[in-house]
Amino acid sequence: FDDRAIIAAVERARKSGKAFSTLVIDLRKLDKSGSTDDMRRTAALFTGMQDRAFQLTYATGRAVDWTVPKPPVKLDGFRLEVWTDAGIGADAEAFAALLRKYANARVFGDVSRARGYLKTTVPVTHGWALEMPTGRISVPGVDLTDGLLVDGRMRE
Repeated sequence: FDDRAIIAAVERARKSGKAFSTLVIDLRKLDKSGSTDDMRRTAALFTGMQDRAFQLTYATGRAVDWTVPKPPVKLDGFRLEVWTDAGIGADAEAFAALLRKYANARVFGDVSRARGYLKTTVPVTHGWALEMPTGRISVPGVDLTDGLLVDGRMRE
């Protein structure tokens, strides 16, 4: 999640003089080790500030409400599509859910499998690793129990 890169890309597209009506955010190849803080700053570009937008419950049981901060600039004036697949991580699930809830984004692709669980990978032996949940992200009013449900399949 790189909010500055997204701002620059949208500004370049607008300055090119070519009109666009839809912005697509493709999460399918996103690095799963993304930062929750980076995710919420990037979501802010489209949602604006949202108080208590999501909650992070740590493995210890401690729950923390997170706010999507006020963005440096709000990007709007276009339809928003988010492309996903089964392999996206919990941060990407929450990002797509936030954009759907607060920016009327449509989500296309495959149902995700992270189910809101943030995970860390611990090497065990050569060629083997253990993936352990370190917390769970939840977005009020969005059920991620069965993964992030999509609005439709990807267009070919």
